[in-house]
Amino acid sequence: MKNILFAFSFLFVLFSGCSNELDIIAPQEEVMVVYGLLNASDSIHYIKINKGFASEDDAPIVLAKDADQLFFDSLLVTLIDKSNNTAVVLSPVSMDKNAGIFNNTVNYVYATNHELTVNRNYGLKITNLISGKVVTANLELVGPPVAKTPTIASINLYPIESGKLMTINYEADMRAAVYEIRLNFVFEEINSITNEVKLDTQSWVVSSGKFNDQKRILIRLDGQLFYDNLAATLEQKGPEITRRGKHLEFEYWSGDKELSTYIDVYGTSSIGVVQKKADYTNITGGYGIFAGRNSYKITGSSLRTEIKNELKTNPVLTPYRFVD
Repeated sequence: MKNILFAFSFLFVLFSGCSNELDIIAPQEEVMVVYGLLNASDSIHYIKINKGFASEDDAPIVLAKDADQLFFDSLLVTLIDKSNNTAVVLSPVSMDKNAGIFNNTVNYVYATNHELTVNRNYGLKITNLISGKVVTANLELVGPPVAKTPTIASINLYPIESGKLMTINYEADMRAAVYEIRLNFVFEEINSITNEVKLDTQSWVVSSGKFNDQKRILIRLDGQLFYDNLAATLEQKGPEITRRGKHLEFEYWSGDKELSTYIDVYGTSSIGVVQKKADYTNITGGYGIFAGRNSYKITGSSLRTEIKNELKTNPVLTPYRFVD
């Protein structure tokens, strides 16, 4: 389910880089291309707005390569809480961006640190103060899941043993349509020569997909898969480096129906770069996506003794020198 993983991390791609594989077509109709993925857990919320050009046929909508043509000169961007009809004005900010087909000297997005509330309806309204054109979109923020196994109280006792089943069980918010579960392993690297101790994390996407009507996820996997994934992602280092496991983190990501539909249409190849006029958008008067997601994390503080022992004795981890 690479599409799901991409969707939950695509803001990084949208705001920092672009593909180099894009054919520029002659500009005709000027359009607004909007991307926003709101998460109540985020401290800052971003909306990306670019100027695009649409042809009369089904050719892609293309963003401008020239920085002077990529952004609108004067926009009023507001986020509206539909429960009380209050509006927050977003401010333009500059963000770093990698070189690509778009001009990489400047990259503007609109941002606010306003605290959002889950399960509320929010509207986005963008007004071009020069042309008078208005673009709108709406969403209902996804709420957090209810964790059954593990929980905050039980994560330090969570068992992961080869040959035995590890269980992940939780209930999602009723508005969630897609999900991703990540298991993060936090460990130390100790250098016996310099005495330097470095903290590191390896992340494993345990499962991803779409919810059924029950909005419940129950996963049972052989614990050996955890150790196999760890061995496949760790780097072998010199004999002076040993490692020590510290704790586990479970991350539960979910997205709304709009995000689920967008994933179905675009997959992983074109988000933020090219769109076709016949493809999906939920932006009224423009193109792009305005969707909601939720992230919820359970963080432990220690590991079970059985996990510490298996880190040292499991054959697939022998080259990585785990110690007590």
